[in-house]
Amino acid sequence: MGTIRRATSADQQYLGDLAAESFAVYGDDYGLMIPAYARDARVITLLYEENRLPVGFIQVGFLEAPGNRRDLIADILAVAVAPGHQARGCGTALFQRVFELLRPMRERGTVTDVQLTVADTNGRATQLFRRLGFAVLDQEYGTYEGNQKAIRMSLGPL
Repeated sequence: MGTIRRATSADQQYLGDLAAESFAVYGDDYGLMIPAYARDARVITLLYEENRLPVGFIQVGFLEAPGNRRDLIADILAVAVAPGHQARGCGTALFQRVFELLRPMRERGTVTDVQLTVADTNGRATQLFRRLGFAVLDQEYGTYEGNQKAIRMSLGPL
């Protein structure tokens, strides 16, 4: 069983390295983007650690809901677990912690939905997201730099 904590500036290199490794097939910039998101005070970045060593992360940003500037959509910007630690509950634990953090915002009505984008070729992640309750919102959300189709998924309202 691992622990989950907020990322700090000391985690920038790890975040960039894991992002570059995990997302290289989708584009070249993830090793730079993910640490930049982590430095943004509006983004929540959590690390999953085993034996005090990071093995995964999740990032959540916030978007204005279409048509209502007072409502927010929590956007899962990225989630990655290092090879060798996948399919052992790390990703699920990261999502569960995010859901705990978002619960008060959802109960107040500030956050009206949780959404994410996944590549059509990432079947393993799509299975995890479906198991967590996400459903397809937009099958044609765009295209990744690596030419994979982007699929937008939504957890939906409480």
